[in-house]
Amino acid sequence: MNNRERMRASNAKAVKWLLSKGYDWIWLKPHTIRKDKNYRTNGLHTYQIDLWGIFDGLCIKEGTLYGIQIKTNAWASDKEMKAFMQDKDFGAIVINVKLTRKKYVCDARFY
Repeated sequence: MNNRERMRASNAKAVKWLLSKGYDWIWLKPHTIRKDKNYRTNGLHTYQIDLWGIFDGLCIKEGTLYGIQIKTNAWASDKEMKAFMQDKDFGAIVINVKLTRKKYVCDARFY
């Protein structure tokens, strides 16, 4: 599989896992050459492919909004996630989709 095919396969596994855990309204942001502009109150702005440079999408469970980060075969550093989540009023889920013994397994960390 090339990187794009691997990402799509991982995203599909992660969505199936989220649905099985009761998450709803799952939305994944397409990764395109076009970037979104993020504005800050301090006057700065950045261009990002992901939501706030961290999340691949959003979902809802029991009225709470969660940011979703999907990784394949490795965990991302949690420093960036913890720093971003420090003053936010919503949750975050990092899903690691890995292939073990010819079977895909989804593990998750919650912030």
